[in-house]
Amino acid sequence: RVVMKKSQKYLIATGIALIAYAIVGFFVFPPVVKYFAVKTLKENVSPEASITKVRANPFTFELQVEELSLPDPSGIWKVGFDRATVNVSAMTFLKFYPVMDLIRLEGPELDYLRVDPTEVPVEVVEASDVDSNTAPQSMEELAALLNSINIPKVRINLLEVVDGNLNFRDETNEVQFTESINPMNFVLEDFTTVVDASGDNTMRFLAKTDVGTEVEWSGNVLSHPLSTQGTFRISGVRIDKFSPYFNQFLRF
Repeated sequence: RVVMKKSQKYLIATGIALIAYAIVGFFVFPPVVKYFAVKTLKENVSPEASITKVRANPFTFELQVEELSLPDPSGIWKVGFDRATVNVSAMTFLKFYPVMDLIRLEGPELDYLRVDPTEVPVEVVEASDVDSNTAPQSMEELAALLNSINIPKVRINLLEVVDGNLNFRDETNEVQFTESINPMNFVLEDFTTVVDASGDNTMRFLAKTDVGTEVEWSGNVLSHPLSTQGTFRISGVRIDKFSPYFNQFLRF
């Protein structure tokens, strides 16, 4: 009779656990995420929401979502992207809040059409359904409401947007205004809602387009009260593109 050593038993048990972990992570987890994500988006954002594929790597804690589409049923807006990649840091298990090494969006697209509000069907809300005691009545009350919200702790070491596309059309102007910004690329470094012991959570945002437009912001964001401070820079913006608005509102 062959007697198996304890070390061999532990090794076999570890191997079985790793195989089970890999099977769940690679083959079970992605379709589950896809199902619940699409279900939630259809119920809360767009009934026509879709996701083509979800991939996951349980050993690198990486999740990829391919070809997400969120079209507005009324045709006013549309949001989507080719691929989103999220890398969860192992620091999540030490900090007890989400820490992301990387969030990368490839080919995000936002289309927005501005039309006469009277042409867009809106859901009628009965006055009795709105609690006037809780609804903010002024900007001061709104600010107080925002400050009272418990903003969750999160850290994103690097957020990248690659080859973004923004399309805007305004049909309410005397002269129809159409503008497309593409490709649009930006990075946000060291974003966090957590203030460290020194009271600092400095972050940096930089957006660029191929035509030379740049938007840069560096500073910090405090959650209680909700506030921000830092420096903002914008350059390379061609104001002649907005001449239809100058024509209507400024009369020159």
